[in-house]
Amino acid sequence: MERCHLIVYGKVQGVGFRRYTRRKAILYQIKGWICNKDNGTVEIVAQGSPVKMRSFIRAVKKGSKKSEVNRIKLFKSDDINSYRKFIVRY
Repeated sequence: MERCHLIVYGKVQGVGFRRYTRRKAILYQIKGWICNKDNGTVEIVAQGSPVKMRSFIRAVKKGSKKSEVNRIKLFKSDDINSYRKFIVRY
């Protein structure tokens, strides 16, 4: 199990990015959460198997059709939480 904390920069708010990311998380069996931040970024905490996490991160980098992901800060952690699903936080 692997846990990542991501900060996503670019045109990622108001373009379906959170919904897209949640669908990808479900597809890759990733647990955690996603939320918009006041500074225009999107924050993601995700955990899953290393193989599925790599696929999930590739999907996040690609982004939704209307989004433009310019940069991602990625922090890996050994701390694993007991998330049951992937949710959108408001």
